[in-house]
Amino acid sequence: MKAVEETSNSLDRVILMQGAKVYGVHLGKFKTPAKENDPRHLPPNFYYNQEDFLRTHQKGKSWTWTILRPDVVAGVSIGNPMSIAMVLGVYASISKELALPLRFPGKENAYKALVQFTDASLLARASEWVALQKHTALEVFNITNGDLFRWEDLWPKLAQYFKIDAGPIQTISLTELMPLQKETWASMVNKYDLLQTPYEKVAAWPFGDFVFGCDYDVISDTTKIKQFGFHEVMDTEKELFAVMDELKKQKLIP
Repeated sequence: MKAVEETSNSLDRVILMQGAKVYGVHLGKFKTPAKENDPRHLPPNFYYNQEDFLRTHQKGKSWTWTILRPDVVAGVSIGNPMSIAMVLGVYASISKELALPLRFPGKENAYKALVQFTDASLLARASEWVALQKHTALEVFNITNGDLFRWEDLWPKLAQYFKIDAGPIQTISLTELMPLQKETWASMVNKYDLLQTPYEKVAAWPFGDFVFGCDYDVISDTTKIKQFGFHEVMDTEKELFAVMDELKKQKLIP
């Protein structure tokens, strides 16, 4: 921030990305639907540090800020520590290659809990929109696709998409077990002429463990951003499979 201020006189709006961690999703069950004005959890939380810096540093300045709070972002990316699409795509592809059913690797209650995603393209459009609106200055907004789903409903459809059977829940640590499939993936890269990407950057297994381990509802209230004028919503199931199609098109998964 200080570097930009020192080198440019055209700074107008700062967009800070936060997430459901603001509400304590990483700590366990929390109040849902989470609203932008909910009280903070017991610190530390680096989102709080960033937000407090912005609020304090902006006072008396000509520029303003807006804060967006997406949840699990689904999009096409490699080497991203929070890319759930690649976790799902690589896990399913390896399961298929090994002739295994697609087993949900998380907790049983997580299989049944309500979950939300934020499509990367939707987040991009929302970011542009809030950046250009005067009335969104100094405001905080949750932003998700606007719908909810349960893994127990989506998982069989995911298995069908990859043309494999859906298996029962088998709670495992992706972080511990999936690195052991490095050679399997290497053979798949050659077999299916996939993009040559280091296996360590293909999927963020710890993030997968976190998402599949949330055995409680994760719901953000998105009323506020709609009241301010951004009404776009997306069908999570439809968009997730569109992302999978793009991953295949880019030869990131077979």
